[in-house]
Amino acid sequence: MAHVESRFDPEAISPKGACGIMQVMPGTAAIYGVSRKDLFDPDTNIRVGLTYMSEMLDLFDDRDLALAAYNCGPQRVIEAGRRVPPIPETMQYVRRVNDVLKQYQNRYSG
Repeated sequence: MAHVESRFDPEAISPKGACGIMQVMPGTAAIYGVSRKDLFDPDTNIRVGLTYMSEMLDLFDDRDLALAAYNCGPQRVIEAGRRVPPIPETMQYVRRVNDVLKQYQNRYSG
């Protein structure tokens, strides 16, 4: 995810305001008591991003749906009938993360 989100750049800021390595939205970080400024600390950013992703996995019990929820929000996934919403950016995000995951698996599997 970090590869796709920011190419591991701890200073990255998206046009929509997501910050850091995991491109965490400040509103999401606030749920965990983390300020926007603190999102630029790599350890904090990764911790918040992974905590949020873990919650999405618990909610949807499906990696693609969790990735879609991470990208566009869980409500949109629910409104789409618990499917990846037909949002081009979200569909591309899910595809890109899965492609990068396969590349890493191929590179690092015995």
